[in-house]
Amino acid sequence: FELAARRVEDLPAFDTAFQRGDNASEGGKPWKVIDCHLHLMDFLQKSEGTYSMMAANNHANVSKSVVFGMPCCKKWEQQEPEAPLYYQDDNSDCYVYHYADQMVADGWQGLPEQYRSRFAPCFASFNPTDKFAIQHVMRMHNKYPGMWRSVGEVMCRHDDLTTMLQDKECPTANHPGLKPIYEFCVENDMPVIIHHNSTQMMEEDGTWEYLWEVEDVLQAYPTLKFVWAHCGVSRRISEPDHHKMCDAMLRKYPNLYLDMSWVVWEDVICGPDGYPKQEWLQVIERHQDNCLIGSDTVGQFEGKLHKEITKYYKLLDRLSTTAAQKVGYGNCDRIFFQQTLAAPSLDDVAKKYPRITPTLDAERLIDKEGKFLHIGKY
Repeated sequence: FELAARRVEDLPAFDTAFQRGDNASEGGKPWKVIDCHLHLMDFLQKSEGTYSMMAANNHANVSKSVVFGMPCCKKWEQQEPEAPLYYQDDNSDCYVYHYADQMVADGWQGLPEQYRSRFAPCFASFNPTDKFAIQHVMRMHNKYPGMWRSVGEVMCRHDDLTTMLQDKECPTANHPGLKPIYEFCVENDMPVIIHHNSTQMMEEDGTWEYLWEVEDVLQAYPTLKFVWAHCGVSRRISEPDHHKMCDAMLRKYPNLYLDMSWVVWEDVICGPDGYPKQEWLQVIERHQDNCLIGSDTVGQFEGKLHKEITKYYKLLDRLSTTAAQKVGYGNCDRIFFQQTLAAPSLDDVAKKYPRITPTLDAERLIDKEGKFLHIGKY
């Protein structure tokens, strides 16, 4: 089949796609949402491309997305006979891939002007343990003023990934290398998205060993918009009373936001029946101004993003109408998309940058074969 000729301009407008109503929830509502967590590239720096991303968004009633690259790249070591597809496929290292931010910028600039305001580009392809990391941030910010809407996703403590990083220095949320970046974010009214485990792996003892590292940042920068990716959860990392910890943190720090994407949904928020637990519904309703939903799709979108978004309908249907609109759409729109004194509107920014010719390869992963099919450029 031929996919290389697909053009973004041929996609229907989002409003047309939304009005189809073929994504109705159990409550009969086709929820309109913003995806707070979408990786344009995977751990090999491959991507299905922006056409597939937009087509998948339309299918899932996603009107806007917060988009970033992948700051880590998986190494294919000489003793491994098969190429890895994911960071956990083998024990080889991962390394910081600084060019990922440029790929996000190129992908965004390759879109027609009228589509760009649907995406909030973010950047974080730096080593968070390097006190020189602020220089990368400043270079990318100065090269594309007004385009970047957040610093993130910054990979700090992250299950097995932490031990796979080449320099073996543990990245923590309160590392000195991140302090000037937090100051930059405060100065530019820019959110920061941090992946940082709340506790140790496979240790359900009712304590959160790494929580103090997050609190250090929240206390030092009370006006910093700190988005905690996956509510501090990774694979095999959570506590039975995780909802109580999140509730306490949100009560204490009004500048904290919970990103409820990835495994926190299935492993922590939902019960065995696949529906959100009552205690989590109460926490989210109580802190409805500080909770976000996201797909955490990684480089591959069509056939994948839809289920990672519509699963949240079980949550939105069970919240009050006001809370559901905030959690599903309003909070993300306010934090990443609305114009501020430091951040111009994305519509104005889109007009500033001329469209470039797409040069990056769009590649679709054929899951059963573990191979990629070239489907065009983005």
